[in-house]
Amino acid sequence: MKSNRRRHLILRKKRLYSQALSGNIPKRSEQKIFKLTVKSKSGHSIENMKTLGETKVNPVDMKIGITTFKALRNGRLLTETQNKLEIENRSKTINELCGEELEALTPRPRNPRLIIYNVPEELNFENAKELIMK
Repeated sequence: MKSNRRRHLILRKKRLYSQALSGNIPKRSEQKIFKLTVKSKSGHSIENMKTLGETKVNPVDMKIGITTFKALRNGRLLTETQNKLEIENRSKTINELCGEELEALTPRPRNPRLIIYNVPEELNFENAKELIMK
């Protein structure tokens, strides 16, 4: 039990009180975060998925700094890091070592569609696109 706690403490980056007051460290909302979701192919519970992920693909051995490791409502595990290469390496190893049981996916950004009514006829598509982006 203590080894699990120690493992989680190693992965969490601590900051000093003076650093927090100085404001030099960007807030979590300002940092670039990369996500990886892991889902079960054979209907494993979330706890089983966590143990499989920690035993076969140990993030400490891979030297991956995981910032968030939590369960989602839809039965998936969410892993967040601040480095894109770490996410890619972790997804490759999960798909290679646990390919029959688990599947690692990197979420893609959505492209929302908009319908805008009552647009003046003088605006063409390029101008409207620029105005919306501004």
